[in-house]
Amino acid sequence: MTWHKTKYPGVRYREHATRKHGIHPDRYFVIRYKQKGVSKEEGLGWASEKGPDGKALWTAEIAAAKLAELKKAYKAGEGKPTRLSEARQVDQDRREREAAEKVRQEKENLTFGQFFHETYYPAAKRDKKRMSHLTEWGHFKNWIEPAIGAIPLKDIRPLHLERLKKTLMESREIWGANGKKIVQKPKSARTIEYIFATIRGAWNMARKHRLIEEDAPTKAVKKPKVENKRIRYLTTEEAHTLLEELLSQSPAVYRMAAISLYTGLRAGEVFGLKWKNLDRENGLLWIMDGKSGKSRPVYMPEAVHDLFQEMTPDSPEDLIFPGPRGRPFPQVPRIFDRAVKKLGFNKGIEDRRERFTFHGLRHTAASFLIQSGVDLYTVKSILGHSTIALTERYSHLANDALKEAARKMPVLTGDQAKAGKIVKIK
Repeated sequence: MTWHKTKYPGVRYREHATRKHGIHPDRYFVIRYKQKGVSKEEGLGWASEKGPDGKALWTAEIAAAKLAELKKAYKAGEGKPTRLSEARQVDQDRREREAAEKVRQEKENLTFGQFFHETYYPAAKRDKKRMSHLTEWGHFKNWIEPAIGAIPLKDIRPLHLERLKKTLMESREIWGANGKKIVQKPKSARTIEYIFATIRGAWNMARKHRLIEEDAPTKAVKKPKVENKRIRYLTTEEAHTLLEELLSQSPAVYRMAAISLYTGLRAGEVFGLKWKNLDRENGLLWIMDGKSGKSRPVYMPEAVHDLFQEMTPDSPEDLIFPGPRGRPFPQVPRIFDRAVKKLGFNKGIEDRRERFTFHGLRHTAASFLIQSGVDLYTVKSILGHSTIALTERYSHLANDALKEAARKMPVLTGDQAKAGKIVKIK
């Protein structure tokens, strides 16, 4: 290896065997100096290296200036770097401190809205069902963002959510799409619960990423009591009338409604059915990744089996009831709501818990099962409930069956009672 001197004392270079820098071979610069009588030599870098500004990092002149700087620091003895390795370490430590400070500042100033937009919602779109993440997006844009979107995560307190809850529970005027003011009714307790669940989900993800240490402020806010035990279901005559009306309007919507009515499937489960989920041979529908996160088989009554006999299967991966653009229906088709309105099922009913919707078909299926004498645990399995508590909401429907069973209980005569030694309970 051949070293070449420069016109600057203590600065020399060697040339790269093949690589060019301009018209000359690329040059590697080093500096030589003495400290306490000991010779030191340290490499600087190649002439071809460039800094962030696009200018050359090392030339003979720059190397000489660096050497002079180190010698001056050594003579002054003020604690400044006296060796190139020390100077590099100082620079590295400075850069690390600046990077850490930048991260700290970003963390300190990260707002709820920024985190939701940049981190939480992209993950929700990837991991959650389409209707679930779209619902969360609606919660965020309509309610959460105006309330706490601009507030840094570290500054959000239960007080902010108390104010949000108050807003949700009050009527207020908003601008409609037609440019006129409309009165927005208070949100139901269940909707408020869902909005707070969206906040909690985003907060917990931020905490998981160590962007915040505190528990979700939703824990400190008392949620409105959710009372939804009263459910609307159809009589046999009403169910028959509804199916006839739907059949006259849309065979597809009629089939979807009939499947829910006869099997108790949720709307999303019906909309998500694919041809590969249909097992004609064993009379089964396979519900994949249901609401509880589990898959389950559902036995098809003869009426449902016959519905599929009238249909021509497509590819196994195709939806049985494709919605817009071949995707699952994002919501219940309007034909269903129009049929319910035409039949007057909700006429004069103001309480939303008592209004009939597509989900009422599932309630109706449960009511038919219970009143037919099917036990709650069997109904739980059919409906795909995660706990028996969810099924027990239908237990009152068994009263008539229990009364009938009691009525049929044999009555003992006086002599029979004596023979049986019936003990009277005090």
